[in-house]
Amino acid sequence: MDSLNAEGKKDIQDQLTVIINNKRLTADYQPIINFSHPERLSYEALIRPPKESFFSGPEELFRAASVFNCVEELEKVCLEVSCQSYKQQKIAGMLFLNVSPLTFVNNSSDKTIVQEGLKKFDISYDQIVIELSEKYPLEDY
Repeated sequence: MDSLNAEGKKDIQDQLTVIINNKRLTADYQPIINFSHPERLSYEALIRPPKESFFSGPEELFRAASVFNCVEELEKVCLEVSCQSYKQQKIAGMLFLNVSPLTFVNNSSDKTIVQEGLKKFDISYDQIVIELSEKYPLEDY
């Protein structure tokens, strides 16, 4: 992204804004199997950007969000899309959600976006596992 000119960066920022504002992401679910209890499946939510976008995968999507200071907004949409799709597809099993630590420390309300998403889609706390992402470590907490 550093090699892009100002116009190219603006195009990427515009695309990212459209994706976030219109929630144009999809969630795929990767099975997690416990070999000691193979009948108990869990699923990790994996976010995918639109195929026709500049972003080939979530890494590029989050890298751009970091450059344009909108990681929290993107993460909120990712969580919402993941929870909504999980509920709509009636997936049985635990849901693993990748969340950055920033989600918990930069939130100005009493509830985190995780709590808001779970409540909105009627997902109980015992149905989820939070995986803290190492991409945005906290330096001072």
